[in-house]
Amino acid sequence: MKRQYIFLLAMLLLATISCDELPDELFEKQVLFARNGLIERELELTEANSIETNVSISVSGTSVLKQDVNFTITEFADTLVDLNKQLFYDNEEQYYTLLPQAAYNFNSYNGTVKKGDEFGTLPFSIDWKKLDMHKRYVLPIKIESTSAFQVAPNNASSMLIEFRFFNNYSGSYSLNSIVNGKSIQQSGIKINALDANSCFITLPLFPGEDYTFIAKVNSDKSLTITAKNPEKLTLEMTNNGELLDNPNVYIETEGMKQFDIAFKYKRPTDDDFINFEGAFASAVDEEE
Repeated sequence: MKRQYIFLLAMLLLATISCDELPDELFEKQVLFARNGLIERELELTEANSIETNVSISVSGTSVLKQDVNFTITEFADTLVDLNKQLFYDNEEQYYTLLPQAAYNFNSYNGTVKKGDEFGTLPFSIDWKKLDMHKRYVLPIKIESTSAFQVAPNNASSMLIEFRFFNNYSGSYSLNSIVNGKSIQQSGIKINALDANSCFITLPLFPGEDYTFIAKVNSDKSLTITAKNPEKLTLEMTNNGELLDNPNVYIETEGMKQFDIAFKYKRPTDDDFINFEGAFASAVDEEE
């Protein structure tokens, strides 16, 4: 028994010595984006032209940063070209669009992770009114240089920010509709933000043909409905029908928001209008 105690004591002493001799840093420090690769950034559309956001850069490792680390970032458009080809092959209609330089502004492309800090941030702004909200924009950037330590390899030192714009009315909706007397239900309908008070909705109004229309929420919560491309689709709002008692209004109650929309439409080659009535409903989170 005595020998067992001596053995255990020796092992504890060895473990204590081993821990004391461990270095402060177990891994080589590298400079990288706090979030890297393709990421989503949700931004709210308001009456203001500019939206403020930022990117964060960190220094990896297990020890506290003992010096300031300066870094420089730059746009890296070739990354987006490669991403589009990997995800969508030759289907260019699905391609992400490079965020135009005229639509965003960094006060500086240079920043610092301060001694003792975990992150350094670079703020930038986006002038969303210079964008086409029907497109999906991505800003690809990379860490170009650093004053200390190595820039992390591969994807860790690059970031592709996909911007997803929203307003008070956008989101995923279910649709209960009547089209020329036929009842149709659909789920997962995307109502997308166009500006602070308008959204656009794309529906298969004809077999195999999608068309987009715009719903503007007026100050009295009435709706103004227009076709995105009036040369391809004639659209006229209607005021009566089978489904809706009070069409073309936006309604928000506790736990629910809803677009009640009624219009008739036809293509330039059609003789007769088709009548559409639809209630687009979506649950509202309590946090909203």
